[in-house]
Amino acid sequence: MERKLTAIMMADVSGYGLLSQADEEGTRVRFRADLSDIFEQKIVAHCGRLIKTMGDGLLVEFPSVVEAVRCAVEVQRAKSNNRDRDKHQLEFRIGINLGDVIVEGDDIHGDGVIIAERLQGLAEPGGIVISGTAYDHVEKHLDVAYVYLGEKRLKHVNKPIRTYRIRLDGLRSTPPKVKKVESAEYLRSLRACCCWAQLASGCGGGLGTVQLKPLQAASRIYLCPTSHRSRCSRLPMSVTTLSRSILRMV
Repeated sequence: MERKLTAIMMADVSGYGLLSQADEEGTRVRFRADLSDIFEQKIVAHCGRLIKTMGDGLLVEFPSVVEAVRCAVEVQRAKSNNRDRDKHQLEFRIGINLGDVIVEGDDIHGDGVIIAERLQGLAEPGGIVISGTAYDHVEKHLDVAYVYLGEKRLKHVNKPIRTYRIRLDGLRSTPPKVKKVESAEYLRSLRACCCWAQLASGCGGGLGTVQLKPLQAASRIYLCPTSHRSRCSRLPMSVTTLSRSILRMV
């Protein structure tokens, strides 16, 4: 069985069922027009392949996830530019995932496709939602902003998936990444302080200001035995639990 890693884009029309009930033929004409005038041109321009259409949906694959997201952004921007001229135009939701798929002839299947489909369902009308695997590759390559939506549990997907919404206005609202200080050297420093504190004082309390590598600033630490945890309730932030003691830092 052939498998490959690929970028998958799923798109569908928001509210297609209600639109079809109101004007079935007109809705279908508009869908076919969007497919030929916008989607197909953008897909070709970004080296993608339209695998199939499914009612109001499209399944597309790209050799590059960067090109997949560029294509989606250009599609949604083109639709947005036309919105003022056509009040009845269709609005698409797009989901993009980078994942492993099963290849069967011209079609693809598997978890990678399922995740892309679920992400599409999370997108707002006119919006794009991408997976964490896609985000990791495109973060620095596009002139758009990303809003972290958290880890989502998706139907028929075993593990939670990191999800990001793309902001086409370019205004960044994703919080800056917090540098992890739990390096091996830092943890060794904490353990050393903890051992020293346990030897120095059996009842806990303030230990003064110490230098914890690789931190630049000195840190005041408190070591509280579990039985005296209430004494340290006034301290603002728990850092870690070591053995039977609670190390706190202010």
